[in-house]
Amino acid sequence: MGRKKYFIVFLVSFLIFSMLSVNAKKDVSLDVSLDDSEITAGDSFHVKINITNDGDDNLTVNDEIEIAIFIDNVIVHSDVEHEDIPQNTSKVISISSNKFVVDNDNIWGEYGLWGYKCGTHTIKVSIAGDVNTKSDTTDLKIDGDEIFVGIDPEKPTPGKEIEINVENTLGNKLDNANVRLTYLGENNEWDTEDIFREIKTDDGVAKFDALGDDFRFRNNPYGKYQLSVWTRDYCLYTTTFWVTNKLQIDEIQPREPFAGDEITVRVVDTDKNPVEGVRVTISGPSISGGVTYKTDSEGIARFILTETGNFNIIATKEDYEDSNIEDIIIRLKKAVDVEIRPGRVMVGRDITISVRSEGKGLNNATVIIRDPDDRIYEFTTSTDGEVRYKPNISGAYNVEIRKLSYETTTIDFIAKNFFNVSLPENIEIDKEINLIVADQNGNSVDNALISISGTSISGNTDDEGRFVFMLHSAGNYTLSIEKDGFETYTKSIIIYGRLTIRASLERISLRESSEISVLDEKSNNRVKATITISGPDNYLKVVNGDSYLFKPDIAGRYSVTASGQFYESAELELIVDPYIVDLDVKLVDEDIVVEVSRNRTPIENVSILIITPDGDERHVTTNQVGIARLSLQELNQTGLFKIMITEENYKSDVVILDTEGSNFESFTIILIILVLLTIMVLVVGVVFYLSHKGSGIGKQKKGLERRKKVGGLGNI
Repeated sequence: MGRKKYFIVFLVSFLIFSMLSVNAKKDVSLDVSLDDSEITAGDSFHVKINITNDGDDNLTVNDEIEIAIFIDNVIVHSDVEHEDIPQNTSKVISISSNKFVVDNDNIWGEYGLWGYKCGTHTIKVSIAGDVNTKSDTTDLKIDGDEIFVGIDPEKPTPGKEIEINVENTLGNKLDNANVRLTYLGENNEWDTEDIFREIKTDDGVAKFDALGDDFRFRNNPYGKYQLSVWTRDYCLYTTTFWVTNKLQIDEIQPREPFAGDEITVRVVDTDKNPVEGVRVTISGPSISGGVTYKTDSEGIARFILTETGNFNIIATKEDYEDSNIEDIIIRLKKAVDVEIRPGRVMVGRDITISVRSEGKGLNNATVIIRDPDDRIYEFTTSTDGEVRYKPNISGAYNVEIRKLSYETTTIDFIAKNFFNVSLPENIEIDKEINLIVADQNGNSVDNALISISGTSISGNTDDEGRFVFMLHSAGNYTLSIEKDGFETYTKSIIIYGRLTIRASLERISLRESSEISVLDEKSNNRVKATITISGPDNYLKVVNGDSYLFKPDIAGRYSVTASGQFYESAELELIVDPYIVDLDVKLVDEDIVVEVSRNRTPIENVSILIITPDGDERHVTTNQVGIARLSLQELNQTGLFKIMITEENYKSDVVILDTEGSNFESFTIILIILVLLTIMVLVVGVVFYLSHKGSGIGKQKKGLERRKKVGGLGNI
């Protein structure tokens, strides 16, 4: 049992290894180069495909190497190669451009003409098959001279031969150049299956028979063609053109139209079949650039020309040859003017229909009137071109005027009943308003619907045409009255109210605030308005709303005005009091010292005016501790000085300072101090003298005593 199990495992492993060995692709590397990377138009070159076997197995002739060559991503060659390439060796496969083949077609030369397409092209080589898929690219540059080609006619047709003229840049005719005319088929793109005819130039000219006569094209000569011209050393020239079926304008009706008539143009092809979707273009002196219409399934285009004169018509469509140009002459119909008098047509009232042409009444014109019930009435104008008619029902009427050689003219009018409305001259808030509605004949109109915009007021008039309502607030209201058969009546009703301004405080101090409110004087409700506040120092504040919290920064009188739509304006005055401050004025060391404080708190940066005895004005400003100084020594003036505060936001008493009295008192005090100092000096001197004199007498006595004692001893 164990051996059988091992045998099965070995067999499965062998099969898997065999399958992997069979399906494994051989690892190679690819390098592509050209024997000549720059060629002249018409020359050939070789693609050098260097394949290196990088794998563990040899490449043999039994292995397939699929090679594909592309130029600008267009395949120009495909083939399968079989080569012996041992492991770790390389082999170069060289393929000439003359042998480029795809499905037996020479794309490089005979069919694709790649060898004459000047410019830089990307050559790409891809390999696959029994080797790993690889690709590599290189560039090829093709140079050549330019060809100039002329086609006659510029738009070839099946019935005319086509002449091709070929020249170089110097204008010399190129002989023996290849000229190919290819019918691109239903897909309108070139492929190797397209039908073509190829001839060579003789003295620079190649002539093709009419396409309708050439057996290659005559079964269906219409469609897109490609013209190719090439010769050695010259770059390939290609262009395309269409050969189209000829359009024919078969019929124009009417042949002699008037301005404003509908004109029909029928377009067919050469087989007289109607052609749908044709562009019918009308051009003339009054139509800038022309105007275009399209034919329907019957080949007919319809249009109206309102201008007179000679006009050209041409039919065009892609894949078709343009039609011949047809001429038409548009004649002028005489204009007709119609007027209905009066402009507001009332039911039951006569109207006059006036018909005129060239400023004169149009006699014997037919007037057809259709009323709202679709009844038709026919009249003939009088010698002055007028018809009288009385509309008996309300609604829309149509009038049509006809006369040979004149424009058929229509005009509409609406006959209505009209409201005659009475309203009081003075309308006030919360007072009854009596509205009376009658018709144009003065008859009361009942059941007329009354509504007033911006309110819930709505209702109907009574048998006497009366309706009573009341408005409770100022504003602009629109009164509307409606009823079938009547013209809707609208009227603006404006009611004005009065505003009042209230302030929580009409007199405040700085740093206090006052709330300003705008109210309706009657209802006492707040009203949104424009609040304008003006005051000192060109102060101006404008706000919109029903209130404003006023916080002034400057003392003074302020004017408050409130104005609102549909309201009379109101005014109020507010007073803002300044700060009351204390002035303490002193004369210190020939300086006037002013100290400013409020509630014992110094105030800085306050401007103070000092008027001197000579009437001069001097301004000083307080410092950080609320003190300002003025030097009297610089002024050289004595007498009465007036000191006061000049700022609007501060107020104090005026202080008078007499500098003369102040100087006398100072001198007296100084004199007293000098006398006192003198007395003190004298007293100190006396005391000092007496104390020193006493001490000298004592010393003399002691000296005598010593001498006496000495003398006694000597004697001894």
